[in-house]
Amino acid sequence: MIAIPARCLIGAILALSLSLLATAHAGTETPPERVAWRGTPIEVALVPGEERAVRVPGARSLRAGLIGGPIPGLRVQPLGDRVFLTAAESFRSTRMLLRTERGETLMLDLRAAEKGAAPPPPLEILMPRAANPDERGAKAAGSAPTDRTADDAPRTVGYQRLVRHAARALYAPPRLIPEDPGIVRVPLRGAPPTEALLRGGCCLAEPVASWRAEGPRGPLWITAVRIENRIGHAVEIDPRTDLRGRWLAVSAQWWRMGPVGTDTDVTTLYLISDVPFRTAAGPVVVAQENEP
Repeated sequence: MIAIPARCLIGAILALSLSLLATAHAGTETPPERVAWRGTPIEVALVPGEERAVRVPGARSLRAGLIGGPIPGLRVQPLGDRVFLTAAESFRSTRMLLRTERGETLMLDLRAAEKGAAPPPPLEILMPRAANPDERGAKAAGSAPTDRTADDAPRTVGYQRLVRHAARALYAPPRLIPEDPGIVRVPLRGAPPTEALLRGGCCLAEPVASWRAEGPRGPLWITAVRIENRIGHAVEIDPRTDLRGRWLAVSAQWWRMGPVGTDTDVTTLYLISDVPFRTAAGPVVVAQENEP
């Protein structure tokens, strides 16, 4: 029988205990939720009082910005390839832009549920794998010359691309203003502020900018409209019933506005139509133009 010194035996037991504790701890870590970036906004659920980390593997640094300004009680802390999000209270969906050091831009739709819900796991956003530089060179060397430029965009533009372009053009920092050859800005003629665009007369709607593009089935227009709540309680917009006019699609920074005088009493709607804004709004704008 081999005698083992007491000091060595205690050390071995301690090392084994630490190993077991580390293994047990690793087994209780919450695996991340993984989502692939495919060019459409990614839903990010938050629980008030619970921090959630959003990671972009492969990014060295991230910049984050909320479209339309800060949300009261929402803390956003970028650090390396992660952004840490904490909401103090519930809020409806609001859009965030994430930009990597390589110039890639992602869109997130943040929403905070009621307190007491189970905290969601960390989120990892997987970017499309870029082609190998050697492969790109080989393809370029073997390809026939064409009259397309390197930054040519698809000829037809969809709704998501329109909304993304309009939101970034209005609210992104100057260095992030998009340049899309398929979307051109057009003047807004005969589109004054109106209380009639939304039913109820409690909100003032002011068209601020409009763009035109060629859609899959013909020309498309998108118009950004600033909506201001003018009453003393919160207003929630339902585009199915509250909005007048003929629109193909409607998007918003957020659908709920706080009472007048608060930091959240303004939102922006993005209205997509197959005719210019004045025609799509119809009598709503024309009637106000003809007022004495």
